[in-house]
Amino acid sequence: FPGDERAGFHRFLEAPLGDSGTDDLTVASIVHHYQRAKERAENGNVHFFHYADLTRDLAGQIDRMAHLLGISISPQTLAELADANTFSSMRKVVEESDARFSESSPFHDQADFFASGTSNKWEGRLEAGDLAAYDAKISALLPKVDINWLHWGGTGAA
Repeated sequence: FPGDERAGFHRFLEAPLGDSGTDDLTVASIVHHYQRAKERAENGNVHFFHYADLTRDLAGQIDRMAHLLGISISPQTLAELADANTFSSMRKVVEESDARFSESSPFHDQADFFASGTSNKWEGRLEAGDLAAYDAKISALLPKVDINWLHWGGTGAA
């Protein structure tokens, strides 16, 4: 991506679907990946989990996954799993690891992967025209129900 944030955003927005899977980080690649997964959902072995839903209710989403896999989890184990899988807990494990620093990883400090666990980091960095261009692009590619899920998860709203 270009060093300039807005130029990078416009590349994200306008670049066509490439042949590198979802690693090309474009709206087209995200939509392509999502649509292919939706096509397979009727097989019964594809289930959707959204970061926003995991953030809102991690224990509930872990319980949902366990149910889908036919696994019974005690309330105590569920609480322990949820606690162990928060950003702060995972970051702490990495910070205490002997393998924290790696020159072969895009994150030379592995703890940087767990930067903050927040969304909407673009706010205040893009202009109204940028956001309008994004809305037009995503609306041309997907119906509103899918856009809502991609943006907000199971609630469909911010």
